[in-house]
Amino acid sequence: MEPFCDCDGHVNDCAGVCGGSAAFDKCDVCNGSGIPDGDCDCDGHKLDCLDVCGGTTGVGDCGVCGGTGIPDGDCDCHKNVEGCDKVCGSGKVNDECN
Repeated sequence: MEPFCDCDGHVNDCAGVCGGSAAFDKCDVCNGSGIPDGDCDCDGHKLDCLDVCGGTTGVGDCGVCGGTGIPDGDCDCHKNVEGCDKVCGSGKVNDECN
């Protein structure tokens, strides 16, 4: 089969237009726009917090990538503990009389 579509040496583009300018994008779509903004590949995957395309590692409660959240014994992400008044970080402790 002859690759040229006319006597001037033009070839059909991916849309079948003789001498046209349509081309396949990175996702193999004719005249497509490529990888969509916010995606890291043609399958719609996103980067996780470790910059792995399609990865599942998220940011924990304390803003740490892959973090497990608030550590046991603490009541917030700043290493505060609950005081005897049941207020996180109050610093109040029971005296000898409770």
